[in-house]
Amino acid sequence: MTPEPEMDSGANGHMLSVLGESGFPFQIAIADLVGNCHGWEIVATEYPWQDAKGVDHFLDFVAEAKIDEQTIVVTVECKKTSKETYTFLAPTRRIFRPENLARCVCSQPDGDARFPDMLFCRDVGLPRPAEWAAFCVVSPCANSKKPALLEDDARPLVHATDAFARWRATGGRSRLRPSKHVFLPLLVTNAPLFVATYSSADVSLGTGRLANGSQQFTPASWVKFTKAFTSSPGMDLGDRTVIVVNAGQLANLLAELSGDSYVPLNLKTDVRMPASPL
Repeated sequence: MTPEPEMDSGANGHMLSVLGESGFPFQIAIADLVGNCHGWEIVATEYPWQDAKGVDHFLDFVAEAKIDEQTIVVTVECKKTSKETYTFLAPTRRIFRPENLARCVCSQPDGDARFPDMLFCRDVGLPRPAEWAAFCVVSPCANSKKPALLEDDARPLVHATDAFARWRATGGRSRLRPSKHVFLPLLVTNAPLFVATYSSADVSLGTGRLANGSQQFTPASWVKFTKAFTSSPGMDLGDRTVIVVNAGQLANLLAELSGDSYVPLNLKTDVRMPASPL
């Protein structure tokens, strides 16, 4: 038998450097962490979906937890970075939102097993209050002349979540275990998260800059990034929430997400979502 070739220290260091630049080890480590969290089960990895143009994409993984008569489904995208910091803007005067509010896709049985589950975009109450923001400054922008936008990562995660929800509603794994489902997109990153609280009156209309000393930066474990992402082709579902969480706090977040039932906050805001793309 021919002996396996041995790698010298230089080659080993090179390979380690190559892996260090890849996001896959981070993604696999996050999936392992979630799979070992009490009550959570990984139900899909590298879930394939197509955008409106028919381009193939893969969602990193999906996990779920059963709570009473509900199933909480988290669709997870992992974002590894070496330099970036996420700062979410929280001006003192802005649209009021309940601190535990999240707007996400939910499903419930139609009542007849022959038909798909009904899908809604709905306001639900999370077990724990958390800061929300519609704007995020990503800095610095490594290897790019253009400012990085968190929307570029959150938007496809919303699309992937819609695709997975439709699969579950029309014949996926949920058909074997009928229950109400809440689908929560999670963007997991190793980037530090901060919330910037300030008064808009302290922004100079001449320079567009915030006056030094008028703001407060608070570290955050996770933030509800909420805005009107485009979602179902040809249909406006209103605001959508993507939970952005620091990887070091993910286990704590999952423990809280699986700790209590989710209550619809205002059924008047429900928007029926088609069970298949338009």
